Formats: sequence, C-alpha cells, structure tokens
Amino acid sequence: MSDNVSRKSPYFTIMQAASHLLVKPSTLNKWRHLGIGPVFRTHGGRIVYLIEDLDAWSESQKHQKAFPPVRHKPTSSDDGDNK
Repeated sequence: MSDNVSRKSPYFTIMQAASHLLVKPSTLNKWRHLGIGPVFRTHGGRIVYLIEDLDAWSESQKHQKAFPPVRHKPTSSDDGDNK
C-alpha cells in the first residue's frame, strides 16, 4: 500500500494537463467539448488525462508548414511580356 501512496499518479487534472500542453485550461475545456482535444477519462465525476494520451495527442498535432502557401496573383505588369 505504501508503494501506491509514494508513486506519482499517471493522471493529470485539467490544470496539470493544460500546463503540460502549454495551453490555458479554458482552451483544453473547449477542445474537449468540441471533441478535438486529447482523450480524457472521468474518475468519480472528475475529468483526468493520462500523461501518455496527452503526449500521443501532441505528437499527432505535428505540422511541417504553418499555413498553405500564398498564391501570387498576376497583375497587369506580370503578364509575361518583359520587353
């Protein structure tokens, strides 16, 4: 029993999970309600996040580009005639 008491929990509260992901708790709450955030569990009515689930969700959010490339719209001076 003493091993369980001294061992750290693998679960984070909303505050701890938000801190781990570097977002505000309100952002994490919004993501949860929209169904776009990390998976969560309820323990006795309390929302908790497994640390490994937070890290897996974060890993799934990797991107190589921030935004789609901006397309250049030709102007009358860009008509290809460079005389």
